[in-house]
Amino acid sequence: MINVSDVIIRQDLNYLEQQGYLKRSFGGAIYLQPKDSFDKSHQKSNYEAKNFFSDISFIMRCLSFINDGDTVCLLNGKITRKLIPNLYNKKISL
Repeated sequence: MINVSDVIIRQDLNYLEQQGYLKRSFGGAIYLQPKDSFDKSHQKSNYEAKNFFSDISFIMRCLSFINDGDTVCLLNGKITRKLIPNLYNKKISL
C-alpha cells in the first residue's frame, strides 16, 4: 500500500465532499456526478467534442490496465475526474 496517514485521507475526503465531488459514507465515499455535466457536453465546440471523445478513448484504455486487487494512486486533473466514475465496479484500493 502507499504510505499515507489516516488523517490525510480524512482531510482529503472532507475537502472533496465540501467541493461536491463525493458524499462520505461509512468506510468510504460515493462519487457524485455534477448535475450539469451532461448538459455541458452538448454545448462543446467541434474541437472540444473531438477532445472529449479522445479523452473517453484514453480512459477506456486506462481502465483496461486496472485489475481487481490493484492499488491505484489518482492525481488531480480532468482525465482523473472522468476516470473515477468508471471505477465503481473495480475492487481496488485507492
